[in-house]
This record gives sequence, structure tokens and C-alpha cells, in this order.
Amino acid sequence: MGYLSYGRCFNDYESAMDYTMSHVVPYFDSNSVNYPIKNNHDWFYGDQLIQMSFANCDLMSSFYQGQKIGYSILSLFVIAFCFKFVYKLIIQWSKSESYSGD
Repeated sequence: MGYLSYGRCFNDYESAMDYTMSHVVPYFDSNSVNYPIKNNHDWFYGDQLIQMSFANCDLMSSFYQGQKIGYSILSLFVIAFCFKFVYKLIIQWSKSESYSGD
């Protein structure tokens, strides 16, 4: 089981939190710039500790989806190769038939 953040699945909570917090845009007010700060393993925004919850995800689901797409593309190449091979075989056979008939 992993942690889902911005469509990516991470092994541990800290990696998911780091990735999420790296997308937070700093906030500018009239006196200062406010941005998240990481202190050891915790993230703070100002003085507040940030706690997040992430959706669960399967770490291997992306691999299986890529594998399925890869097999589909490989199948198309094999079918195209077979058509090309049969086409060349028919052309060669028709040339040899025309030579043997003379």
C-alpha cells in the first residue's frame, strides 16, 4: 500500500508529504513571505504543524497498466510484421509463378 499525491504513488508518508509540500506556492502579504518549512520530518506553515492524509494506492498498478499498453503495442507490431511477411511472400510467389509459366 502506498500514498497517493498529485497522481503519483509513494512508498512512505514522508515522501508523499515532501512531494505535496513542494507544490505549495509561497504566500505574499504586505509584511513578509509565508512558505512551508520542513523541520526534521515535520512540515510547518508559520507556527502551525501540517498534518495531511493521503488516499491509498497500489504501487504496482502503474507497472501493470504500462505492461498492458506495452503488450498491445507489441501485438500491433507483430501483426504488422506478419502482414508484411505474407505480402512479400505472395509477391515472391507470384513472380516465381510468372517465370515458371514461360
